[in-house]
Amino acid sequence: MPPSPPKSSLKVASINIGGLCTPLLRPKLLSFCRENSFDIVGLQKVAFSQCDILETHFNCFLNTGEKKKGTAFLVRKDIVVSEVNSKPNGRLIKLKVCGLTLINVYAPSGRRGRELRSNFFKSTVPAYAHPIESVVIFGDFNFVDDLADRSATSTIPA
Repeated sequence: MPPSPPKSSLKVASINIGGLCTPLLRPKLLSFCRENSFDIVGLQKVAFSQCDILETHFNCFLNTGEKKKGTAFLVRKDIVVSEVNSKPNGRLIKLKVCGLTLINVYAPSGRRGRELRSNFFKSTVPAYAHPIESVVIFGDFNFVDDLADRSATSTIPA
């Protein structure tokens, strides 16, 4: 296991795992996280409530919602987490580590979720981020910035 990083240096990642329902794929996630020496990983679209393979190298804080709408944090075993809070529907998980608050979100998606998403970012996220000091918010915002992004024929410029 690599040594604990200085408090001013954490390698953090955010990964939408698309449910990762098949237990056979979870070792690949673990290998990816270890190969990249991530200290903390925020996961979105989590569909499991425990994972023995990930827990061999990380403390797992899982907030699984219905219909694969969960969020989670994987935190390297030697890093002390001082607080963990989560929204009951799985859409948000928050933790405090090294004097920093990390908020991992998986926002509602689609046209039907537009109003839910708006309320989520106007009410829910600010409530968990308060007081706003040393807060990092990341995850899957399920937000399209440009209508061209919604088109099946749109391409990403090279």
